[in-house]
Amino acid sequence: MELKLEQEYMNGYVPVLETQLTQEETLEAIVPDAYPDILGVVDCGGQVMLTGKDVQDGEVSVSGKVLGWLLYRPEDGQGIRRMELTIPFTARTAAAGVEARCRCVAQPRLRGMDVRALNPRKILARADLAVEVEVYAEVNGAVCSGVTGKEEDGLEQRVGEYTVYSAPAVQEKEFSIYDEVRLSVNTDRPPEILCAQASPVCTESRIIGNKFVFKGEVRVQLRMLCDGQLCGQNVGVSFSQIMELADVSEGADGQVELCMTGLELSPSQEDDRALSVSMDILAQAVVREQRRLRVLEDVYSTAAQLQLQRESLQSEQLAERTVRTQNLRQLLELPDMVSAVVDAQAELISVQVNYRDGAFEPEGQVRVRVLYLDGEEQPCCVSRVLSTSVRVDAPAGTRCRCRCMCPGDVFANPAAGGVEVRLSLPFYILLTATSAIPVITQIQPGPERERRAGDRPSMVLRAAVPGESLWDIAKAYSTTCERIRRANAMDTDELPVGQMLLIPGAC
Repeated sequence: MELKLEQEYMNGYVPVLETQLTQEETLEAIVPDAYPDILGVVDCGGQVMLTGKDVQDGEVSVSGKVLGWLLYRPEDGQGIRRMELTIPFTARTAAAGVEARCRCVAQPRLRGMDVRALNPRKILARADLAVEVEVYAEVNGAVCSGVTGKEEDGLEQRVGEYTVYSAPAVQEKEFSIYDEVRLSVNTDRPPEILCAQASPVCTESRIIGNKFVFKGEVRVQLRMLCDGQLCGQNVGVSFSQIMELADVSEGADGQVELCMTGLELSPSQEDDRALSVSMDILAQAVVREQRRLRVLEDVYSTAAQLQLQRESLQSEQLAERTVRTQNLRQLLELPDMVSAVVDAQAELISVQVNYRDGAFEPEGQVRVRVLYLDGEEQPCCVSRVLSTSVRVDAPAGTRCRCRCMCPGDVFANPAAGGVEVRLSLPFYILLTATSAIPVITQIQPGPERERRAGDRPSMVLRAAVPGESLWDIAKAYSTTCERIRRANAMDTDELPVGQMLLIPGAC
């Protein structure tokens, strides 16, 4: 007996590491000679730039830099001054099972920035960083989906169809954006840009053929001096990109992480109230899809005995993919009167997923910073940590992956007792369940079955035991389900309750 196994290929990527690395970087810096002495720090912040990812056997490292800035009041009383600084960082982690050929998706973010003056000519900067890291290993495997042989072999096989949720592609693309943005200022001279913070956001994505099309915008928050007065403005720069894929169906869905790798702002050569913007961005895409998988679950022969080797294939199924947006509204209490709000920003600190009472409860924390003018028209800053959560019902054993987008526009207005802030925090939630699929990996033909002797009946009469299927009975008696159905006038494989069955063709 010669048997040929039919194969269905399972190529793609599986996650081997999903973690968050946190670390704190500090830097002492001297105020340049051309800058006046520091009287007091008003506000500070920074832009995170990804500069590199390195995957080695058993280790992953992500490097970057924080382009920091601070606004301060100088001792000479000549308005608000700014100072820039660069803080490099490298986040590393040991990871068993990670190999150099794995692909890494990294998203560094600045959870908080603090700068204080040690003396009028020296500062201490502290950057609180978090790096989300996902590492995927490529798999090229095959699953037995059937077996073929000769007609006289009497092969009977049971094939099951399963829906699996897999990642056929993990890819990245670097792209640049060049544009001019108009500033909404009404001044006699061009404004002075004090600081800028850019956040790329994907707003739409879809698979068309073998192309992953994603669109979005880069939200740039500007702080400026307009005729000596502090002011803020948010501008958006749109983009549309195409990433080439392979072996992906149009029913797939893609998640793309966008990281800033470069940012330059310069006055427009043609318009005093416009800025030329140059941005470099790394797009990291993980594409997932649901696909039907045919698996040979069981096989036997009415002519010979077969020896089977089995394994369990761990597979993931999609349970739910959803976006839940929470609106936050809170009063930041202040001891001083607020005459005007100059600008407000928010930084994502963390996302923690808890499971209780049959539901996942992802909780997100954001740090809100508001630059305002007090009753004496002096610039001041207030910082608070706000938190919110959502609830998603899910059975035990379900896995929840959750990420939050960095908050976009933050609305802040003077209110009795302080500043009232409003913002939205979207939770991107992916629920999956893991199950074991029984698969046959090898079939070895054995000795031929003994043919029915003259003194043995050609028909057996018996009842099905609880939990027994028509397939189990046919296999036990080396016959076929079709023969049993014909002998008992059955239209389906469902066994009649409490009825004796005629089983033909027993050996």
